[in-house]
Amino acid sequence: MNFEWEQVPVPTLAVLQGAVVGGGLEFALACDLRIATTSARLGLPEVRLGLLPGGGGTQRLTRLAGRGRALRMMLTGELIDGDVAERWGIVDWCVPAEELDAKTEEVVAAIVDVAGPAQSAIKRSVERYNSAIGYLTETAEQRVLHGTQSTRNRLNQFVSERK
Repeated sequence: MNFEWEQVPVPTLAVLQGAVVGGGLEFALACDLRIATTSARLGLPEVRLGLLPGGGGTQRLTRLAGRGRALRMMLTGELIDGDVAERWGIVDWCVPAEELDAKTEEVVAAIVDVAGPAQSAIKRSVERYNSAIGYLTETAEQRVLHGTQSTRNRLNQFVSERK
């Protein structure tokens, strides 16, 4: 079900090319961010075997793509390409295959550039979105972050760069 993967405290990135179906897509959906090639083929075709996407696919795909699009893909077994997946919010970036390595390096560099406790706090807060506890988590995490030396250093640097 990939629940543990969602709990990894650092950002996770799935890089999708070729056929990304069934459990492969379910694993990618459990990641925080996704990059696909335009030629990637994504889908949850378990219905063709008389099954449902039991690794969290019904929940995560619906959350990302919306009920109608998720049902369309899962009830028909339809595969979509990377461009459609990006338009539907299933992947965050879609690039031609020859640009995949460069885009992956760019995204990883951006993640690493801001690495720190705020990323884990963001993940915990987003996990509880759309609920009262989500707002409470966000407020509590913000208080904790304001008390860290790392945040104080970044805030001081930000202020000094603006002078």
